[in-house]
Amino acid sequence: MVEFKDVPSEMFKKINENTVNQFATQVPVYAKEAIVDADGTIIANAGDILKNVDGSQISVTAYIGIKGDANLDMKADTEDSSVALVWYGKMQTGGVAAETQFSTNDMLVKSDPMLDELAAFLCDVNNENDSQNWKLRKPARTIGSDDASFIMVYYGKIMTGSTAGKDLWDVVLGEWAKK
Repeated sequence: MVEFKDVPSEMFKKINENTVNQFATQVPVYAKEAIVDADGTIIANAGDILKNVDGSQISVTAYIGIKGDANLDMKADTEDSSVALVWYGKMQTGGVAAETQFSTNDMLVKSDPMLDELAAFLCDVNNENDSQNWKLRKPARTIGSDDASFIMVYYGKIMTGSTAGKDLWDVVLGEWAKK
């Protein structure tokens, strides 16, 4: 068994904000319990960072961003609300999610296509009660006017003095988040 000890919000603080890496970071993989070879040799003790045969750390790429940030500009605002509405319109008029770029940030998406999936994930703001939400792809997401509205309410509250972040999203999503 393996585990991750770093939480996304802490990893996000460490990410370089000037490159595509602002959304992608390597997260080390830890042994959750002792890992023992068939001959009894201890490969890793509980809590150890797992290593490859060459001694390098084993890690996975984690994509981390700001909730509501559909255009990947590091904020949730009116532009992101518009991205959600444009996407909704495209899907309602015959667009194919798997073949349609979601984010309007062409440069970032072309440099790393997974960022388009991240943008859709970040914009699907009212889907956090689904335990499988983290692994849904664009075709399985239901991004629409409700997401656009929640993003607008969130942005409006920031513009009138509220502090951005999870607590504000909890207020904005209110009863919806409790479903």
